[in-house]
Amino acid sequence: MIPFQPADAFPVFVKGDVIIRTEIETSPKTFQLHSAVLSRHSPWFANAFAVSASKDHPKWYSFTIEEVDGKVGFVPQRTEGSMPCICHAQPQVIDGMIIKTEDTSDEVPTASAKSTAMVLAASKRTPNATAALRYYTQIIGTFYSIPPEVSSSNIGMALVQSESLTKIATELGSLHLLRSYLGNIFSQHRRALFLAIKSDPARWIQLAIPLQNQSIYTECLVHLIGAHPRWNNTWATKRTALPEDIRNLIKRKSEEVDRIRTELERDLLLTSLPYGRNNLPLDPTDRGQTETWITVQVFRDLLAQRIYKLNSTHATLSRGTLFRGLLTGTLPFLETENVRKICQGTMPSHWNELHEDLELLKGHAGKLVAELAANELMIDPDANGVGYLTCAKVKDEDVPWLATSQSSS
Repeated sequence: MIPFQPADAFPVFVKGDVIIRTEIETSPKTFQLHSAVLSRHSPWFANAFAVSASKDHPKWYSFTIEEVDGKVGFVPQRTEGSMPCICHAQPQVIDGMIIKTEDTSDEVPTASAKSTAMVLAASKRTPNATAALRYYTQIIGTFYSIPPEVSSSNIGMALVQSESLTKIATELGSLHLLRSYLGNIFSQHRRALFLAIKSDPARWIQLAIPLQNQSIYTECLVHLIGAHPRWNNTWATKRTALPEDIRNLIKRKSEEVDRIRTELERDLLLTSLPYGRNNLPLDPTDRGQTETWITVQVFRDLLAQRIYKLNSTHATLSRGTLFRGLLTGTLPFLETENVRKICQGTMPSHWNELHEDLELLKGHAGKLVAELAANELMIDPDANGVGYLTCAKVKDEDVPWLATSQSSS
């Protein structure tokens, strides 16, 4: 297949001066492209053209796409004489680019014997090489504003495809051509995207950074901060795969959340109900205050047991469930009948004001934990099995590409 002369960028008569050939697949393919387009969008190509440029150099360039030592990539070829005339079957116009099928009898550009041997060796192709060729073809297409083929229905497939495309685009210095395309594809997945991030945020954040996708980056970081210093055993990607600066950021942001949590736990364990017109502290020796005083003690003790258990086991993966439950007042161990049984075991009574006292206590606790129990994710954590805190706020200064632009301005 020979894509060349995009209708929206070049007059029909402008002929490409770059030939790229590959024999990785069964049918050889040839791309006839334009050095001006390639060098404008890719520093790698600009450098390759500069290296081969000289007074005696022919006014055309040649590359092959080869698999060498298990890696597929562009290999510059030496050119001699005039650019070969390539014959084609009847052309088709697809997405604004003229596509032509190569006649196998066409003249082949001059290449070294070594390079020819590499091309022949590539005939023992691997599935990975064939897939890589498809990604290289799509990257070439982005130079001519042709969107890459990334799944909009299967988020797992979209992840693998995007990672492969991003890797090649990074090597060529043409990531800027991918960002808007992939950002649009990911936005179409909506909830499926954020559920996929929950399953492996460390993998997704490594894609979000080069693509400068703030939505994905933020979602990943909230998960990683909430779980720190633990690591969810369902996450396939290891902590060591993250760049050191991201690991340090996660640690620092987690420590910020921990400071808030420590202060909040102290306030929770000091919770009380003021008594009388003057809002004085409860007096257990006053028979009119005894039941309320016991209710407060039971409430505090039930909270202390849960907090102690979480702190003693370093169960950061479960803290969010506790504090979000306090915010909504839905923790089973603080239900009226559960507390009533404990209180009746302490002092026989009808405990007529127990429900009202408990509601006041839970309402006060809910206000205290509002900041810590906030959810910064795009999914409901409790409905989707996320037990850790999800309250970390990601600011512009925490986003690498935004922080860099701010410091340079």
